[in-house]
Amino acid sequence: MQLSASSSSGTTEAEAEAEASCDVLDSLLMLVKESNSGLRLEDVRHMLLDFFVAGTDTTARTLEWAMAELLKNPEKLAKLKHEVKQVEGVIEESDIIKFPYLRATIKETFRLHPPVPFLVPRKAESEVEINGFEVPKNAQVLVNV
Repeated sequence: MQLSASSSSGTTEAEAEAEASCDVLDSLLMLVKESNSGLRLEDVRHMLLDFFVAGTDTTARTLEWAMAELLKNPEKLAKLKHEVKQVEGVIEESDIIKFPYLRATIKETFRLHPPVPFLVPRKAESEVEINGFEVPKNAQVLVNV
């Protein structure tokens, strides 16, 4: 799906598809078409970049750091293994409530080794106020995740 190719009617192929379905991208493209939304196609491109960057390798990186920390602390690894072995049968995502030590381990891994500390930098195209803070035009803005 191209975000820049326009047909003779002035709508992109992606916009035409958006009318037939409704996912996040479709919703964003419909907002671009609304003249009063203020959302531009360039804004959607930046959002998509954020989505892809945020989702790339973060889970694998977190697991690698968690394993590295657990291997440095065999007693904590043993405690975690014991907790997981207490649950019988197939473990589902909804079973996470049964694993307080696992949840604590993941949170500590995030604290020690954040997978993505900041979102992709942005440049303010105009002066704007965000949560009471004045951001001057052309200022580079980093969003702490």
